[in-house]
Amino acid sequence: MKRAINVLGIISPYVYFPTYSNSLKEIGKFLGCQWSDPSASGVLTLAWRARWLDSQEPSLKEALIRYNNEDCTALQVVVRFLEHALGHGHSVTGHDTGVVPTSTLSGQKEEWRRFGPTNFALDDFRAINKLAYFDYQRDRVSARNGRPRRELLVEGKHRPPKPNKVVIHRAAKCPACHNRELRAGPQTTYEVTDLRFTRGGVKRWNTQYVTWRYCCTRCRYNFVPAAFREHRRLPKYGRGLISWCIYQMLVGGQNLNRIHRSLSELFSISVPNGSVYKFKEIAANYFRRGYEGIKKDLLSGDLICADETTINLQDEKGYVWVFASTNSVFFIYRNSREGSFLLDLLRRFKGVLVSDFYTAYDSLPVRQQRCLVHLIRDLNEDVLKNPFDEELKSIATRFSALLRTIVETIDKYGLKTRHLNKHRQSAERFCEWVASSTFVSEIAKGYSKRVSKYRQFLFAFLSYDGVPWHNNNAEHAIKSFAKFRRSSNGIVTEDTVSDYLIILSICLTCEFRGVNFLKVLLGDEKHDSGLGDKHFPSLRLRTPRIPHPPHDGKEAATVEPGPSVNRSREEMLGNVNSRAVSLSHLLPKILDGLNRIFKYFRYRAALMPDLWAVTVDPKRLQQIIAGVVYVLRKGSRETVIFSAKNIGFIKPHGETGLTGQFVALSISVSGRAEQLSPHAREDQTPPGLDREFSLNEVLALTKEFGGAAVVRSVRTTRKVVTTIVTIYIPRYSRRQGLRSA
Repeated sequence: MKRAINVLGIISPYVYFPTYSNSLKEIGKFLGCQWSDPSASGVLTLAWRARWLDSQEPSLKEALIRYNNEDCTALQVVVRFLEHALGHGHSVTGHDTGVVPTSTLSGQKEEWRRFGPTNFALDDFRAINKLAYFDYQRDRVSARNGRPRRELLVEGKHRPPKPNKVVIHRAAKCPACHNRELRAGPQTTYEVTDLRFTRGGVKRWNTQYVTWRYCCTRCRYNFVPAAFREHRRLPKYGRGLISWCIYQMLVGGQNLNRIHRSLSELFSISVPNGSVYKFKEIAANYFRRGYEGIKKDLLSGDLICADETTINLQDEKGYVWVFASTNSVFFIYRNSREGSFLLDLLRRFKGVLVSDFYTAYDSLPVRQQRCLVHLIRDLNEDVLKNPFDEELKSIATRFSALLRTIVETIDKYGLKTRHLNKHRQSAERFCEWVASSTFVSEIAKGYSKRVSKYRQFLFAFLSYDGVPWHNNNAEHAIKSFAKFRRSSNGIVTEDTVSDYLIILSICLTCEFRGVNFLKVLLGDEKHDSGLGDKHFPSLRLRTPRIPHPPHDGKEAATVEPGPSVNRSREEMLGNVNSRAVSLSHLLPKILDGLNRIFKYFRYRAALMPDLWAVTVDPKRLQQIIAGVVYVLRKGSRETVIFSAKNIGFIKPHGETGLTGQFVALSISVSGRAEQLSPHAREDQTPPGLDREFSLNEVLALTKEFGGAAVVRSVRTTRKVVTTIVTIYIPRYSRRQGLRSA
């Protein structure tokens, strides 16, 4: 009885006979078996036995024995048929009965295609199909029936919502000549659309900035207030709106088209499709530093669970790799499944790597543990496909019994080495038995080779604290990416996938660490600090405030004019006192202060809204800018053009040799003729500089704070040459520290 097998349990899920039921008589008759009494059945034999017990009639006893023998003969025929059919894939009995695998039936079945163009046999079918589309029925047929559908509200047909907050800016004086008699011109406005989060929900919040275009009655200078220009540099869509879109995409599982529709229907906010797609890129850029921080946390930890999956791009097939621990998740995109990059990525990793049986992990010089859940799945599938393979069953039975005792210990005491050490000898005996046994079955031989190859990686978790016997952390992260793949497979680009993986890494890291991802998106510093010991950036839409070291006095926004004396450059400029400053606040003050130095000074500024914080001496930078303006103007009234933007050099810059991140400040004039007539008046010499100051000294001054300068001339028109001076100021880094005099 210990070796008894339920034949019906094998027939029901795997073998489909052309009979009305799986009874022994119907299957036996199909295979050619016959019974002497066609009316005999199991119920009738019970009646025969009851009558025989009463009368002891020999004919009833013979009928019972004959019926049981015929049943046993039929069962023997069925078992032999199953052995031959499941073992060789086909069988032919005396009645020429063929066996066809079910895997070959799906390819022979004609099915109607779900999507895409259909190949019709007749042109009439094709014409009828064109008139059956949903849009045609809705727009044409319904309209001809006198029931036109109600048009949805489109952009521009509804009244714009009233602003929740109005900020009015008025000018007090002319920025060029400081005249207070101004003439107000046409009104100009700028609106910022945002979402405001409260305890009870979310509401739309529009802020409108209002000002007028002013004209100076003395110098005829047209301008708008500087405060309005600052607000106009802000993004048109606020942080709350961007955070809501990212949250719906990552946590809500919506694609960008559904998010665009939700904004229109829930909040009456009409956002162009291109802007919604831009939100993901913006969020990825702001989270990039935290993304790199997660990578460092993983490599400095004790555990990494790795897994990979595929993604179809527009033009090619790519692979997404995930590396996860108990509190961090890191995704990365690769063009192929080659694991050569793992050698460089995990070069400094000193912990244990948990992975599946993919061969790319075999050559890594790190401690490893193979996922035993993958081994369980493979064994289970093979046992179900080969129910009569006793050698395979013996491997699966001994492995399941061993792993069950280990898992029960883990469930009781956790992943502690002092409790798991007792199972190391049992695990070693199992591996030795599988590797040394001689198997006949090809499947059993394959598992013997597999255990021999990965012997040291199967039960390595017994020797380390906190190392699991599976890579469920990585597989859980892969499931989150699979939701995104359902709606974007085959229609995305590499940049789109890379941006999504950065944000998904932050989202799942928040989930693993018990942090509210929405709070992180909205910039709650309290929740940001809960992500780990390292600094984790929030989604900032403005330049972060940099803590300044304590110093006496206030930072000078302008340079007081003073006498020009011929002294050495060190005596004139003084010592360098570099510190972290925000150029978004410092540059407007410096440019406004130049009005006190130069007569009839006019300028145009195009400053990037989110300029990086830099490490520079504010007074030294102001003197450099004033010196450049002095050389370029040479007493003329040309408009000076200023522009500033963030720039990074991965490779050494061709002109300066710089590498890293800098703020590029460009200064030029609107153009000067090659032959200039002498000027009637000259500007005042900038304080701290002599009249012989040249652009060559700018190169030496910028090197003092780790930057550089480039001077080049550009011919704009036929007889006009413009000189452009570009100053590269290094970005502030916390690791660099603050330097004080």
